[in-house]
Amino acid sequence: MKHKFLFISIPLLLLASLYVVSRQISPAQIREYFEVFGAWTVLAYILAYTIAVWIPHLATILTVVGGLLFGPVYAFFLVITLSTFASGLPFLFARKINKQKVQQWLEKKGYKKYIHKVNKDSFLYVVYLRLLPILPYELQNYLIGLTNISLKKFYLATGLGLLPGTLGLVLLGETIANTTTTNIIILSIVTVLVMLIPLVLRKIKKPEDVLEG
Repeated sequence: MKHKFLFISIPLLLLASLYVVSRQISPAQIREYFEVFGAWTVLAYILAYTIAVWIPHLATILTVVGGLLFGPVYAFFLVITLSTFASGLPFLFARKINKQKVQQWLEKKGYKKYIHKVNKDSFLYVVYLRLLPILPYELQNYLIGLTNISLKKFYLATGLGLLPGTLGLVLLGETIANTTTTNIIILSIVTVLVMLIPLVLRKIKKPEDVLEG
């Protein structure tokens, strides 16, 4: 029951908080900020996202901004590529440079029970971790660096697991920029489908069996 409540409440809270932010900062203001870079707007966004994957919640916000700036189709492919490959930077940092300190840091943040199963099915572990809103995407990048998954499988599992959430956040950005009835209906349908993912996964294998030690 605790997990079901978590999976349902976190997306709703995220949508609510982003809605509040959108009321304080207009889409036009966000566009103006990035359009200062002119022809370099996409490059500026890529650089910002590359930094964001290190900082909790920032990449999530930039995913919404991507939908606002570039539209749902272009933003989806841009963001899914960025979020997949840029996440390899903190992943490699955790694995190659400072593994012990990263583990201690995550344990202090209360994520000790997810630091485990380094010799089991790490691919499924990463897919579930990406699909379910248990902890911020950016912190996941460090956490996965503590597993034994190969870099190739890391990228594949990350890209696969991020697809539904990325689509939902990009559509949210598009809806904030263009609040039409059609966009609201599409966003609502996608949001419901994303929220149903935990229920579907439970039919395959319970998330707690995969993610918790």
